[in-house]
Amino acid sequence: MAMYNMHMHLKPDQIEALCDREKLKPQQRRDFDFTFRRRLISFLEFIAEANDIIECLPRDQLKKNKKIKKALSTPVLDKSIETAVDESMLLVENLLDLLDYAPIQGSPEKAHIILWDDEKNPVSVRNATNQDLNRNLAVHAFVSRLSKFYLTDSDLLLKHKQYREKQKWEQAEIAKKIKKEEPPA
Repeated sequence: MAMYNMHMHLKPDQIEALCDREKLKPQQRRDFDFTFRRRLISFLEFIAEANDIIECLPRDQLKKNKKIKKALSTPVLDKSIETAVDESMLLVENLLDLLDYAPIQGSPEKAHIILWDDEKNPVSVRNATNQDLNRNLAVHAFVSRLSKFYLTDSDLLLKHKQYREKQKWEQAEIAKKIKKEEPPA
């Protein structure tokens, strides 16, 4: 069983140091970086256990727990939109990027990987390996499993977004018209 810190929250001064690490003295930066890496390792070691908890505890027990429900639906770290689920999806993206998971391109005979720097400049191009293929198959299988929870038609989503934007624009136009028609005070 992995040893981990049950209280993994970073303190406000640690978050500030993480975000402004370039302003720290070299010794402070080294100490904070060491702490952050240890925290990350603890968290990564706990992921499998968190999955076991979710899979093994009765579903209704987890769904009815007010603290769990709040933790899943409340914005994380005072962010306006991101909930634990949103942050978890971002975590998966960040981990895939950290591990250089990249799409396989080309043809079956000449498959290759391109690693990008800020999505503009290729950093390296290399032949795809069996490990790359297996990684991509695993990501593809994950996306397929995820789609069972989220099968909304992307065209419908775009149309809905455009509809909402049109509504906002029309409301703004009506507000402007009303404001022009109001007599000056």
